[in-house]
Amino acid sequence: MPTAAGKLSWLGLLPIALAAVVRVVASYLSFEPLDGYTIPLWVAGVVWFLWGPRVMLWALPVTLFLAFMVPLPWRIEYQLSEPMQRIATAASCWLLQLLGQPAVARGLTIVVDEAKLEVEQACSGLRLFMGFFAVSAAYVLIVRRPLWQSIVIMLAAAPIAIVSNILRITATGLVYRYSGGEWARKVSHDVAGWAMILLASALLTSLLWYLNRLVVEVRAVRTYGLSEGDRAPR
Repeated sequence: MPTAAGKLSWLGLLPIALAAVVRVVASYLSFEPLDGYTIPLWVAGVVWFLWGPRVMLWALPVTLFLAFMVPLPWRIEYQLSEPMQRIATAASCWLLQLLGQPAVARGLTIVVDEAKLEVEQACSGLRLFMGFFAVSAAYVLIVRRPLWQSIVIMLAAAPIAIVSNILRITATGLVYRYSGGEWARKVSHDVAGWAMILLASALLTSLLWYLNRLVVEVRAVRTYGLSEGDRAPR
């Protein structure tokens, strides 16, 4: 359907044309992420062209959400993964020591007794962070909450993902310590990966439960039509 006035908004062709030009440039430079980021731009142009700028602005948050479909550029992913690897290594080693395990951190490797647990780039927790950030953004877009609660939910995505990843690495270290190599490797990459997602979801649910009870909305009670004697407590 076109706009309410029955006319197409021809200015919407501008972002569509821009998306086409960017795709050509990205293909020439072999820069796939840039090609992927043209998807929200193209969708915004189509919505603008068919339904006008007001509908385009109304649908802009959902349109921008499509950017989560595009993987991060390799350089940015590498720059973010390295500090997250170091944080995960240090925190997991500290937690293992707190649990009475002979854990020592050597670079990005945790040595637990004779077992060596390498915190590789895939174990940095960045992918969980991006996925969980997308889930938090989707929740904020779908569920109506006060602005301050939406901000808290988005800010909590990072620490929840980091804590979940630290607990996963710690659990894997315990399995390495008491069970051995091959079975622990399967647990760390399969079972622990799924458990990490469930743990992050549980932490988000706990945060939502807490926010619901942090501020209690008080509603005024109408007393129209009542005499002073009826209003007084008995």
